[in-house]
Amino acid sequence: MKKEYLVAIKAFLLGLSQNKSLALEGLSIHRDKGKSLKNLYRLVFYSIILAEIERAAKGDNVIEYRTIASEASKEIETVNGENPYSIYMKLVEVSVHKVTTADFGDLTAYGDSSSRVELEKKILSDERDGGLITMYPIFETLRLHRELVKNKEYNFLMDCELDKILRDHTKEYI
Repeated sequence: MKKEYLVAIKAFLLGLSQNKSLALEGLSIHRDKGKSLKNLYRLVFYSIILAEIERAAKGDNVIEYRTIASEASKEIETVNGENPYSIYMKLVEVSVHKVTTADFGDLTAYGDSSSRVELEKKILSDERDGGLITMYPIFETLRLHRELVKNKEYNFLMDCELDKILRDHTKEYI
């Protein structure tokens, strides 16, 4: 699986965890560390986590964090042709309840977090098929086939916690 997918998916999943202080710490560490490709990926990663936390809380900073992720992703795209932000936005689209004619008259349908919660339940159901991912909605949305996801990548997506990632990211600055 390409790194852009791992970054976007993991950040999206960690955004469900509501660990804002660690994500803020990660973003503040990497905000002023330059434009290396490694740092750009980390800016995208922490910004997406924060955007998801803000989105769930109906906070005011969603656009700010998405802008940081979008700008860093554009720079990544100039180097390798992939844009992690666009991958992330596909996940956002599938997790947002869209108003349909069946919702006519239901003014609370748009922006409802129930579809996000349902997606989270499906993702976290943790079905395994020989160590490979069964086709979760998140992977179907991105058109990823389970053969493309290695066991190590799967374990990272499902089991690696934000505090461990932040420790690994900050080792080089200590």
